[in-house]
Amino acid sequence: MKKNLYIVTLFLLTLNLGGFAQCTPDPIYTTAGIPGVWPDTITGVASGTIGSAYSQNFTVIVPADTSVTLPPPVGTVTATINSATITGISGLPMGLTYTCDISTCIWPGNTNGCFVISGTPAQAGNFTF
Repeated sequence: MKKNLYIVTLFLLTLNLGGFAQCTPDPIYTTAGIPGVWPDTITGVASGTIGSAYSQNFTVIVPADTSVTLPPPVGTVTATINSATITGISGLPMGLTYTCDISTCIWPGNTNGCFVISGTPAQAGNFTF
């Protein structure tokens, strides 16, 4: 009985660990500290090949706050950032998926995180996601 429980526990742990990306926020981007997702889709995203494994790491930089300019009489206000969330990535070619470094894909304000787009591309073309 103990042996079966041990095997089931290992299996469940393996499933749970599989939901997290094995990535680290890139210090090139975190040192610069410019909020957003890096690299952007204009520069720095590697090309893929149909039928070949693909993996691209993206760094997420969430600011602590931001300034927003509203029409008069309000003017400029500072808004505190609670969190940034990825709820989905549309436009990925067939065969590619994403996983975040944390299971919820929610990063609190003033933190850095990452996600990985990976898989085996099954279609050719240029894709905007």
